[in-house]
Amino acid sequence: MNGRYNIPNLEKAMRVLEHLAAHPEGRTGRELVKDLGIPKTGIYRLTTTLANLDYLVSERDTGRFQLTRKLLALGNSAVCSENILEHALDEMYDLRDECTETVQLNTMVGHQGVILEFIPALHPIRLMIDPGTRFELHAAAPGKALLAYLPNGQCDAVLKKMKFEKFQKNTITNRAKFLKELETVRSKGYAVDRGESAVAGLLCVSAPLFDRRNYPVAALTITAPALRVSERDFPRLAEMVIPRARRISKRLGHGLI
Repeated sequence: MNGRYNIPNLEKAMRVLEHLAAHPEGRTGRELVKDLGIPKTGIYRLTTTLANLDYLVSERDTGRFQLTRKLLALGNSAVCSENILEHALDEMYDLRDECTETVQLNTMVGHQGVILEFIPALHPIRLMIDPGTRFELHAAAPGKALLAYLPNGQCDAVLKKMKFEKFQKNTITNRAKFLKELETVRSKGYAVDRGESAVAGLLCVSAPLFDRRNYPVAALTITAPALRVSERDFPRLAEMVIPRARRISKRLGHGLI
């Protein structure tokens, strides 16, 4: 694109949004000035405008700015021409009722994963997740499920941006091993997370959702603590999640062309 047509303030606003997406705990105006190198008056104007448009909210006590769910809604619409959550929600509840564990709907933005929605487990001890939370693709079952079915060129572009950070002893930390993991995902039709993510003690099973173009637009995921499930339970959980992922994919037009 020709640099003559750039809009500096729009570019700065997008930098603010992207930075806050990477810091779900929020950032103060002073921190944004320091992090982004934008003058204080510029940050004030940008955050005020974005807040007026309901893309940001400011905590009254700390003054920290955080993204609202309005941006998440836009992202959800951009993932697919259909509203994925609208087609998936009833299947998510049914899956939760059957497995009794937390069920998530995940997608991918850039080289990170994003939680679109979750249904909490039926157990007294359960995981609570904020929609919009990001996660690293290499250390999570939904990330593997999505990457395994991306077109080769797109998958390679994402892999080049991934740092393969080690979170737990089971985390895959190099590209060669991760590519073998993706081969396993394709052969089985589902992905697993053996307690590899930044949140210790969680195991996941995930299956991809496809649209009418056979493109992996999201992933349906069961998440449970290691105190209730083990790797021996993965096949049993996969038998629950795969059929529902297929039904949601059919609603999104998969297999109709």
